[in-house]
Amino acid sequence: MEAATVLAGLLMLRLIPFPFIVMPIAVALWFMSMDLSEWFHGDLFSWEQRRTVSLWFGLGLLLVFLVIDGRTRRDYAFWGYLAGLAAFWGGLTLMDSGSEWGKALYCLINLGLMGLAVLLRRPVFMVFGAVGVAAYLGYLSYEVFADSLLFPVILTLIGLGVIGLGVLYQKRREALSEQLRAQLPERLLQLLPALRR
Repeated sequence: MEAATVLAGLLMLRLIPFPFIVMPIAVALWFMSMDLSEWFHGDLFSWEQRRTVSLWFGLGLLLVFLVIDGRTRRDYAFWGYLAGLAAFWGGLTLMDSGSEWGKALYCLINLGLMGLAVLLRRPVFMVFGAVGVAAYLGYLSYEVFADSLLFPVILTLIGLGVIGLGVLYQKRREALSEQLRAQLPERLLQLLPALRR
């Protein structure tokens, strides 16, 4: 069924170049990656293995659409980024990290997604990154202030901070993107998609 969805989607893209068709293709490939991994492995996959496959497939999909981004007349990359982020971020978020270092690394990866949002001018990265950072900060506030009267205050401040940063990003995203791109070497800039207005 997944292969039929991919083939039908590719045929539809050929006949009607509508960017949303990329989404069902990407989701079908995501499910296919899990099924094929299980098939090659020769045994039933555990929940942990499925999360790992999801993470790596999502990362690969993001890299593919990074190459496609800005190189087609229509914006096919948006839906590819959305599917790739859902797979990558979902796998990353559902992984068990028992250590504080693992949780801090999770926060750093989400901060990296937020930086990519500024660099690529793709707000979808900002949404996933901000939710991940907010989840990490919520975890910290729950652990640090769990038995404190300050717990609801800290959670409120985190929520207001995320909203405030979102508004600030929305107002200044073009300038932030140009400033960040000005700091990068020319060779790296050539690999990035062209700026869209």
